[in-house]
Amino acid sequence: MQKILLALLFVLFPVIAQAWPGVVLSVQDGDTLTVAPSGDADCPVGIRLYGVDAPEKKQDGGAASTAYLVDLLPGGSSVEVVPLDADKYGRVVALVMHEGRAINAQMLRAGHAWVYAKYCRAVMCKMWYALQKEAAAAKRGLWQEGTPVAPWIWRRATSVN
Repeated sequence: MQKILLALLFVLFPVIAQAWPGVVLSVQDGDTLTVAPSGDADCPVGIRLYGVDAPEKKQDGGAASTAYLVDLLPGGSSVEVVPLDADKYGRVVALVMHEGRAINAQMLRAGHAWVYAKYCRAVMCKMWYALQKEAAAAKRGLWQEGTPVAPWIWRRATSVN
């Protein structure tokens, strides 16, 4: 399934979907990491996971979300980065693949992130909503607490940008 998604990306986004190999240097939170392209630690690239929004560090579920991403991508992990956009902070917004799996989808499946409806427009986003719904129904991750607050709402309420 993940390989089909990657192939669809190359068809739908032929110019921007130029995947490149990298090595994970660090994880900042549940949707942000730093990758060294081709393992070149002298050229770190900030990566924002496309289509997902994880709880902020100071938000309920933030520490667990970060820890889960660290478990999925410990330092030194090899990844394929499929750039889809750039954000206002200069990070590459991307689909991140590791061992044949889309990490973006894994965060949703485990219940450690939401589909970021404002920005998730690619074909796989429809499938990602199903993963989010499944995680909520199974009370995985942040859904264990009942009704968690989405990060974009939490940021607005706390004036964190």
